Amino acid sequence: VTPFVKQGDNVIAVYYGGGWYTSEVRRFGLPKVIYCLTVEREGGTDYFVSDEHCRVGGGFVTLSRFSTHNHLHREQHDYRIEADCLSTAFDDSQWKKAVPTEPLCTDYCSTDCPCDALIEQREVKQIGIRDTGVLYDCGENTTGYPVLEIAAPRGEAVVVQLSEELSPDGDLDDAHIHGQQFVVVSDGTKRLVQPEFNYFGFRYFRNKQSMRII
Repeated sequence: VTPFVKQGDNVIAVYYGGGWYTSEVRRFGLPKVIYCLTVEREGGTDYFVSDEHCRVGGGFVTLSRFSTHNHLHREQHDYRIEADCLSTAFDDSQWKKAVPTEPLCTDYCSTDCPCDALIEQREVKQIGIRDTGVLYDCGENTTGYPVLEIAAPRGEAVVVQLSEELSPDGDLDDAHIHGQQFVVVSDGTKRLVQPEFNYFGFRYFRNKQSMRII
């Protein structure tokens, strides 16, 4: 993180979601965060660690859910409640204090394996407009997520549903949607959005609201 450290005050902020850790298949309790930032300087080394002095508050990701292969891969964002917690001027006094938890009975090991790997970006084509929304095709089934540019009015929900197959009438096949859904509640500003803690298995997706596919 050295390139991101500035002269003067700095902020450590963590966005986190449950993912598989809090899935309905197997649960390991509430999401937890642990960090240790090592700062080497002339004359010694400083350590900034997570403890009960940290503050916890709600972020713009209001739902992030993994379940089985057949059900409920969902994520929801609400940018009306986004907190500028990366700013040193942000007032976190209304946030709750972090609660210490018992350490996991395990070995903590370093890894250089990335948690996500972007293999390719696919060109998406619009293939139809129906009463249910605008349909898009990624060209082949993939594991990933759409990146969208939205410009919806404040409070409007942009709902994206995803499916592996089309039905005989050319719409998304409900049998292959598997509950997959990405919802964004707009704050009225144009922005790029994508799931932060989720991915989907799909080829086709649809939505009714105004957006541009990136």
